[in-house]
Amino acid sequence: SGDNSGYSTTLRQEQFERRIEVGKNLLHRYDDASGSASTCESALRAFVLETQPHHQQQQQQQSVQQREVGKEESKDLISIVLQYQSSSIATEDNDAGGVLITKALLCMGEAKLALFSSSFGSPTMKRVQLTEAKESLEAATAIDPTNPSVRSGLGLSYLLLGITTSSKYDGVLMKTGSEEHIDDSIQFVFQSIQHLKAAVGLTTGSTTPNDDGDAGSENVDGDE
Repeated sequence: SGDNSGYSTTLRQEQFERRIEVGKNLLHRYDDASGSASTCESALRAFVLETQPHHQQQQQQQSVQQREVGKEESKDLISIVLQYQSSSIATEDNDAGGVLITKALLCMGEAKLALFSSSFGSPTMKRVQLTEAKESLEAATAIDPTNPSVRSGLGLSYLLLGITTSSKYDGVLMKTGSEEHIDDSIQFVFQSIQHLKAAVGLTTGSTTPNDDGDAGSENVDGDE
């Protein structure tokens, strides 16, 4: 019975992973950002519903009935994912689930960034897409801060937010010269630098630089 349960869980995880791969391929092979975002979001929602305890499923279904359609739906999913992850006991199955969740969130974030970069959509909609990309990648970072793709994606999201916040974005979203917007822009750019530096360090395997800009003392004196 226990073996069958474990096999069933593994099988379901493989099915969800295949769905996430389909979503990733829609973006990277076919340049279908909208289809990619929808596929990965639906896979993530289904995975969380499948694996979370029954009483949490009931609470989530009540939340679905009460929420408004649109941006709030995406934010609600992110909240559910983080609540699910924080309440999970650190087991091998839950570790595997965390990997799947991170992949789905990364897929969603990359797809939203691609939608933002496209020439379609109103300035307001593009701003929403950029914000949703940031929220997805923030959630992925909270689950796996050592994933360089997640950190670089989040860094790019912050950088784009900084650029669009500091300028008159299509004459609709921002007002040039606003001190509040300039302060927000500086904060976004600062956070962008932190995440991009982390992504580079994680990719190259280098240690965190010290205050003097050196890479650290590890393996410097190899003769010792």
